[in-house]
Amino acid sequence: MLSIADLLIHPPLQNLVYPQFSEVGLHVWVLRLDAMHAILSGNKWLKLAPWLDTASAQQSVGIVAHGGPWSNFLHATAYACQQVGLAFTALVQAPPHTSTATLADIVAWGGQLVFEPAFNAQRQQHWGQWAAQNGHLYIPMGGDGPEGVQGVAKAFNNWPHLQNFSQVWCALGTGTTCLGIAASKLAFGQLVGVNVGLNQRHYLSLLATMAQQYPHRQFKILDHPNLGRFGKMPAYLPPLMNNWAETHHLHTDAVYTAKAFYLLQQMAEAGSFEAGTRLLLIHTGGLQGNRSLPPGSLSYSWPAS
Repeated sequence: MLSIADLLIHPPLQNLVYPQFSEVGLHVWVLRLDAMHAILSGNKWLKLAPWLDTASAQQSVGIVAHGGPWSNFLHATAYACQQVGLAFTALVQAPPHTSTATLADIVAWGGQLVFEPAFNAQRQQHWGQWAAQNGHLYIPMGGDGPEGVQGVAKAFNNWPHLQNFSQVWCALGTGTTCLGIAASKLAFGQLVGVNVGLNQRHYLSLLATMAQQYPHRQFKILDHPNLGRFGKMPAYLPPLMNNWAETHHLHTDAVYTAKAFYLLQQMAEAGSFEAGTRLLLIHTGGLQGNRSLPPGSLSYSWPAS
């Protein structure tokens, strides 16, 4: 059974030693949020836990959330709802009858699938109203909102082994995790969000929120054309992911962490870091999504065999 106390788990820090890092005096650690739970891996549980508290306080009978057919957040929410006895409705942004391993897990855990190919603000409002009228709690995409930010901040405040980093890197989805880190008491010089393929216009509101609510934090967004479109995997990535798994026992996901790590390596090789930089890279989990890749792409599987 899930417990909110799981937030107090200290995820391991993994030091990455590469010649291209050592040559420029760059010191890199990976915060292994993927190691917190076999299924609720990464930042998903951090964002989700306060929403479950809200559902309990409101005596909700179920949760409604939306995402893509390989959504890590839908996957984690379905499992959590099954564990705590809540009904779950997954609004899947895909054509009807789409079939994926992620959606199969959601159904196996008792979740209901509703396909919404053109999910937009109007449909979001509709489902928000439906949830309120039927005793459910509607959660925005990826756990976004004050609850998600609060959950991330609470977790980082409970991890005293994270201190005094020059930079903290986190791949961007909704930006909720970056906002939570900014809201926490974590000491660092600069927060870096890695845009893994969304148009930067998508993050104008995130930049404005950071500037308004956390003016004491230095924040910037990095992107690179080699990272490709969101959810798409450049051909160079699987061999690198397999190499990281073999040399460091570090399993990454193709959508978020692998792209962030690739960009980090590229910038290190280009001499973009000052000597002595201490960098924390957040592993946001999401390894179940690697099942969307062509068979044989990776030397490892989820769950780990």
